[in-house]
Amino acid sequence: PVAKYLPKYDTIAVLEINTNEEHNQYMKVFDLLKNQPDLSKTAAITYVENQLGVAYETDIKSWIGREAGMAYVNSKIENDKIYKIYFAEVLSDKNARGFLKEESEKDYNGKKIYQWKNTKKGNLNSPYVTFIDDYIFASQDEMAIKEIIDLQKKGGETLYSSDKYNKTDENLPISKAAFLYLDFGQMNNEFFKEMSFLSEKGFSMATVESLLKLFDADGLALIALDNNFEIDSFTGLNLDEFGDAEYLDFSGKYTAQLSDYVAENTLAFWGGVDVESQVKRMVEVVSGADAGVMNLFNNLAEN
Repeated sequence: PVAKYLPKYDTIAVLEINTNEEHNQYMKVFDLLKNQPDLSKTAAITYVENQLGVAYETDIKSWIGREAGMAYVNSKIENDKIYKIYFAEVLSDKNARGFLKEESEKDYNGKKIYQWKNTKKGNLNSPYVTFIDDYIFASQDEMAIKEIIDLQKKGGETLYSSDKYNKTDENLPISKAAFLYLDFGQMNNEFFKEMSFLSEKGFSMATVESLLKLFDADGLALIALDNNFEIDSFTGLNLDEFGDAEYLDFSGKYTAQLSDYVAENTLAFWGGVDVESQVKRMVEVVSGADAGVMNLFNNLAEN
């Protein structure tokens, strides 16, 4: 897994996408989306081609492996600097290197760093690229690639050795279409700026820091079922923030029947019973009824 190559203490978020065309989840995803032109397999391939300025069938398909994605990583050497790093498993090293059409390369700490000059116009222009074992890594920041190489060369601690990463991963299904991991302790203002859909709504570390302190990490797994999608999640609590707080036991379970009234072509659905009261009760439990946290949550909810 790519977690073996990312830093344990600086990784903010990792998105892994199942790219194995023979995998059951991959096939189910695009079968479910076949009537959604904007989300179809063709649309996904077009997006990749536009980002990289390549032709998927001739440039990528022959070497890409079982997963691809991206990670947000804090820089070790520059404060408030975040690297966006793309990655993919490589099945054919020869085909992948041929795809790069290398125009320049340099040796660094026992590895080669290539600067790929896109022959066609793409949104990811002239990224720096390296190969480590069965993975290819790419970033607009050369230092991002160098730090990934340094981590491996020095035998530094990786995300794969993180207790909270492993706890999150182990509590989610093995077979999935996509996996998102978030480390709340590594988030900062720069990350919120990168997430424009959050910053545009007024979210920043200042508005959510008190709430994020309650949690360790979060994982989301996208599962393709026979007739719809399911998102499984696991959130780890930061137990240091709770001290001797007592927990409430919920003896009853509620099974929602609202889905009986949702149209078959619905892409996403979320609901509950008296959602406002239920969410407030959850926040009250995890905050120990702290007035500051409750007020923060109310302000966020109103916005």
